[in-house]
Amino acid sequence: MKTIAKACNAHYLPIFRQQFDTYARFRGEEIDEYTADCLTDEYYEKYKDFTPGQNQFIVRVGRFSQARAVTIEGKRSGDQETTTWLFGCSNQKSQEASLIPFGWILCEVVT
Repeated sequence: MKTIAKACNAHYLPIFRQQFDTYARFRGEEIDEYTADCLTDEYYEKYKDFTPGQNQFIVRVGRFSQARAVTIEGKRSGDQETTTWLFGCSNQKSQEASLIPFGWILCEVVT
């Protein structure tokens, strides 16, 4: 289980942390504006410095996971995703500044 948790964190944490960057990076280069300005303040503050605990690992699941989250680095054809999927309530006046991303799951191994 420790091997799986280590592999998941090595793969998913850089993708998770990228959403808090001002610019998306791909292969070490800034390529475009990213989602940090669109996230809810609560989500941003709670998770911007997130690090899983010793018995935890993070994964991304579901239809809106994006290609990097579901393929091995260097094995996917093409470059950076062109779409970031975010969720918000339609009754909010300023929805574009109060969104959260789809598909992130924190797993914990209890022994």
